[in-house]
Amino acid sequence: MARAKKNPGPGHNSGEPLTEDEIASLEALFSQKIRAKLHVFAEAKAVADAARQEVNDEFALVKGELRISRKDFEAFMAKQDLSEAEFAHEFEKEMARYRRHGMPVGTQQDMFVGDTVDDQVVARADGKRAGLRGADPVPPTYISGVLVQDWMAGYHAGQSELCMRLDKGGALLAARQAAAKAATNAGKLQAGEDPDEEEVDEEEEIDHSAKALKKSGWMEPADDEAEFAEAAA
Repeated sequence: MARAKKNPGPGHNSGEPLTEDEIASLEALFSQKIRAKLHVFAEAKAVADAARQEVNDEFALVKGELRISRKDFEAFMAKQDLSEAEFAHEFEKEMARYRRHGMPVGTQQDMFVGDTVDDQVVARADGKRAGLRGADPVPPTYISGVLVQDWMAGYHAGQSELCMRLDKGGALLAARQAAAKAATNAGKLQAGEDPDEEEVDEEEEIDHSAKALKKSGWMEPADDEAEFAEAAA
């Protein structure tokens, strides 16, 4: 029995061989379609790279202002995303681990463990956690219908507290940055330098997304795929 070819030539899908003109037409079609998608990919990647840089900048601020590493702050944010019951469970596991190794941290009063659980208190606490992390005002599926109002009450309380914290945090950060800039300018004056010399840097600051898009080269005509390879590197 004759073996089928492993790599049939052009036209094998239809069973009919393609003419040179047909091959050229399909090559042109696929080339243009692929190039168009490569441009879309490069644009999306540039936007994603810009967003990632903005995230990195925020973590840098956390480290600079609070002296908290990115790893520790990410762990904190992950715990924010837990439900109240999940957090209580994880917390108890962690405390038990410490106790087993001679590192007691005091007696924990966990109102979420046992037969005397107050469902309304748990629902409100769960809602408040959601409000504090800025989640959508949608009770999770594990909250029963009779407890939705309690969850929402906790959510709104968390949102109110979050708004106050954001206002206070924004004002505090602005004041600290202004103080740092004033100290820098004072140092320049003392050294006989012009404190406004670098003001142009702020005016010429390029938006991260635009800078990333330009760097990716997607705005330039892509005559070959080497440009895409650089953008995707």
